[in-house]
Amino acid sequence: MFRGISNLIRLNLSGNLFSTLAQGTFENLLSLKY
Repeated sequence: MFRGISNLIRLNLSGNLFSTLAQGTFENLLSLKY
């Protein structure tokens, strides 16, 4: 089970999902600042 989760995380880090998550976090930080 944990191995599958780690594999998914690796795929997310190297995939577009990570970029979308990063953009979401940056947008949240900016909204919190303002």
